[in-house]
Amino acid sequence: MADILDVITTRKSIRRYKPDPVPEEMINKILEAARWALPVRTINLGDLLSSVILKQKNKIGRLARIGSGSRMTAWYCLGDMQERFTKIEDPVRRAEVLRFMYSGEVSEFAKNAPLIIAVIGTLMEGSIDVPYDLSAAIENMLLEAHSIGLGACWVHGPVATTRDAKKFKEILDIPTGMGEYKVIAYVAFGWPAEERKHPRPKKSLDELVYWRNSEGRKGLIMNKMQYCNDLMVRMEELFYHELSDCAPFKVELVGVDFIQSREIKGDSTEGIIQSCIREIKEAGLVKEIEYNISGMRIKLELRMKDCVHLPKEARLRRSGVKPYICPIANMILDQLIEKLGYETTYIARMDIDEETGECKVCSAIYENEEQIGKVCNWHEG
Repeated sequence: MADILDVITTRKSIRRYKPDPVPEEMINKILEAARWALPVRTINLGDLLSSVILKQKNKIGRLARIGSGSRMTAWYCLGDMQERFTKIEDPVRRAEVLRFMYSGEVSEFAKNAPLIIAVIGTLMEGSIDVPYDLSAAIENMLLEAHSIGLGACWVHGPVATTRDAKKFKEILDIPTGMGEYKVIAYVAFGWPAEERKHPRPKKSLDELVYWRNSEGRKGLIMNKMQYCNDLMVRMEELFYHELSDCAPFKVELVGVDFIQSREIKGDSTEGIIQSCIREIKEAGLVKEIEYNISGMRIKLELRMKDCVHLPKEARLRRSGVKPYICPIANMILDQLIEKLGYETTYIARMDIDEETGECKVCSAIYENEEQIGKVCNWHEG
């Protein structure tokens, strides 16, 4: 039997494709590879979606560009993205690579792929292993495509956030209920139009593998607010453990039920924010809160003091996980989307000071699609 490691170590993500179609027999082999990763109870939607999605590639490409671009624009403005590309010595080339990233074009490529397969699982039966079963199916498809000479790329950007996953379902005319179907990702396939260079170097096994036992647990001190915060800490730890840096993309709705139950009024960005702040302070969730809009009206900075969730964030940070859920910011961002029709939003950074009881939350707010990819230095104002 051939060593599968040879296929694994020579595969890389391919994002540029020739226009030639993928033969049906190859599509069937790819879907067959996926089938062997799935339990009997899983409903396989591959045959249906592979035909539907081809008619919607431009919409999928746009969703991918907005999803990735909205986050990467914020990362660039904060200076985080530039650190990833310091090894590119040519400043012109480095600038072009950065623009390609923060514009969202890095994820838009799928609209030019001859074949896209959406990977979606049912949550209505045997749903406990859906993310893991379907992720295994994706890996099988990638390896099979590589073994038969095709290029492929696993794309998560368009479905990273809860709202974007809902838009993705709407494009494909799939039920959008939270308990019906879960979008994992989609995979683009085609004949490679770029040179299949050897994959990037990987960390050594010594850097990745640890052999050890861990013991110990912490007790919990209960009161009403601390109990709530303890639950959130545990949830954030578990989310981060499962999803790592993708965890923040899944929690944008945490806290919004409170603000949606209030009558938030305003016909401008400032009006909506001020209306939200009044309700938040009156409810005793935050003692003081100020805001500032800058960075070409994309950067929204919230400065809060004595927030009821500050102990949660401090405890989470002490456990080694950087805080990433801010229910207060989620409330305001939700109302910008719901009341003013903002294209998308993204919490880019949270900084807390346990001693002073203050926290600062920096978010990117995109009133329209054209703002994505517009960059400046957010540290200058």
